Amino acid sequence: LLFLRCEVFNVDLAVKRYLKYWKTRVEVYGNEKAFRKLTVSDSLSEDNGTLSTGYICLVEGASDEKGRSILLADPSTQDRSKYSRESMRRVFWYTMHCALESENAQRHGVVILVHPEHAKFGQFDRKLQKTLIGSLQATLPVRVAAFHICRPPVFASILLPIVKLLMSERLRKRINLHSGDNEIG
Repeated sequence: LLFLRCEVFNVDLAVKRYLKYWKTRVEVYGNEKAFRKLTVSDSLSEDNGTLSTGYICLVEGASDEKGRSILLADPSTQDRSKYSRESMRRVFWYTMHCALESENAQRHGVVILVHPEHAKFGQFDRKLQKTLIGSLQATLPVRVAAFHICRPPVFASILLPIVKLLMSERLRKRINLHSGDNEIG
């Protein structure tokens, strides 16, 4: 049902995503863990350090007016010396599955808020971003309703066009940039 909802009940697309999902899930978690329920204690037993970076997390108990799950990403927490790309990929998959526990998120999608204000140019990991975007677009049974990038640093004007090249047109259209300052009123 997750895959049908993701593909708006287009059976052919849902089957393609389903097949790719299971092939990739075995790559991500290995044969031993791929077919178990995704839990922190089991699926992420080796990834506690990566999980605690806070790079991507579900904002528990929060949703928008349509009940979409809200995820928060903070690229400034990326420190390649503290995790591997494989570990970050497992954490990303786990977090997306947590978001999809909500039926409204399955039906209406998720909202991803990215807050890169304190990120440094050297923290951008193109290979990791390519892998995560690929998972969002063609593998995980998740619909991205909106992708909000709040208070991007100056170098985002260089990186965003590169990141957009990795995205499908459908996902590119969902990106919203929000600049501003800390002043209220």
